[in-house]
Amino acid sequence: MHNFSKYFLMVVVSIVTGTLQLACVQHSSIPVQRHSVNDHTSQNTTDAEHHYFHKTEQPHAAEWSYEGDIGPKHWGSLSSAYILAKQGKQQSPVDISKPIEKDLPRVVFNYRPAKINLVYNGHTIEEEEGGSHIRIEDKLFELKQFHFHAPSEHTINGSHADMEMHLVHKANDGAVTVIAVMIKQGAENMSFTSIWENLPTPEKSEVQVARTVDATDLLPGNHAYYQYRGSFTTPPCTEGILWLVLEVPIELSRRQIDKFKSIINGNNRPVQHLNGRKIYLSK
Repeated sequence: MHNFSKYFLMVVVSIVTGTLQLACVQHSSIPVQRHSVNDHTSQNTTDAEHHYFHKTEQPHAAEWSYEGDIGPKHWGSLSSAYILAKQGKQQSPVDISKPIEKDLPRVVFNYRPAKINLVYNGHTIEEEEGGSHIRIEDKLFELKQFHFHAPSEHTINGSHADMEMHLVHKANDGAVTVIAVMIKQGAENMSFTSIWENLPTPEKSEVQVARTVDATDLLPGNHAYYQYRGSFTTPPCTEGILWLVLEVPIELSRRQIDKFKSIINGNNRPVQHLNGRKIYLSK
């Protein structure tokens, strides 16, 4: 049986236009392009570079985990495909402290309800989407999937939240924006009921959820955010990702948090050096 502390679950979403399949991917060294959002230049990622965007199960370049000899401090040495985990200068997550207030563009959320199909694949719990998007200025980013980490990967003034949700978006030109939402213990959150009641396990690896889930309901009401340039937090740790970490956390009850952690716990990469990067806070 898998050691659950090494993994996080995958969730696959099916919507009225069809069912989307999601799995892990082998890294490929396809060249990246340049793009900019709000005057910050970065690199495009491609479908071949990260498992988040693949629809079928594919092998990783090398096995990785969150502990032991294949844990985060060793990722960069496991495969040449993961070299950015060791040599990259814009890695994520980071500690958020002393952000610089700045007039940043408003993020417009245009999410739609979707029926979800929850799948445990032994390595991640991710949620793949379709038809939902965000708009930043004149650029659209489609919501591809969302997933959870426990405890949080980003820290605020050195402190972890109980959990963290990542909503992964991709534009037509390959630019990637990840919305991160910190989760703290508090009141029970009914918006998560349909997901939490159907979390898959190795014994029941696929669960069809009858009710639709609207990712809008998973967000806080206040969409103020911290912004910085970073990377994916799992191998191959591709850089050029625009991170928008919402300033206001959401709440899950202790029971809800404990249920997730009973399946997955400790799937958080340690914070990385900023290496001169600036973190901005939207006014």
